[in-house]
Amino acid sequence: MINVLRALAALTLMLLALPPTALAQIDTTARGIASQAKATAATAQSTATAAQSTAALPATVTIYAKAYGVVADGATANDTPLANAITAAATAASTYANAQFYEVVLPAGQIRITQPLVVMQPMTNVGFRLRGAGRNGTVILADFASTQ
Repeated sequence: MINVLRALAALTLMLLALPPTALAQIDTTARGIASQAKATAATAQSTATAAQSTAALPATVTIYAKAYGVVADGATANDTPLANAITAAATAASTYANAQFYEVVLPAGQIRITQPLVVMQPMTNVGFRLRGAGRNGTVILADFASTQ
């Protein structure tokens, strides 16, 4: 502590010995540094605000297949409605920069399809999932033989 006080005393004596022009230059430099610090703080604040607004966007885009006409009765062919739901989910996921998954939620029951499902990948690093009503709650009946 004594060494710090001695250093401050020596610095004070050095500053008193400086000509007024040097003191003015030190003052101008200090004001410039303070101005830069304010600008950096403002940039950090706007970056934090942008991060908060991005965080509000969904990480998972969810589409409900029933809204696209999927019927879980075990008899109706759901190829087109299910394909439309998958395409809608992929399209919606491509509009969000932080989307990690896009999913299609299937209703409970038996969903009959007569053709293989085609899943689009809207962008890299975005996953796809079909989500049903739990184990044995949603069953996909792949009836490919009926179309051949």
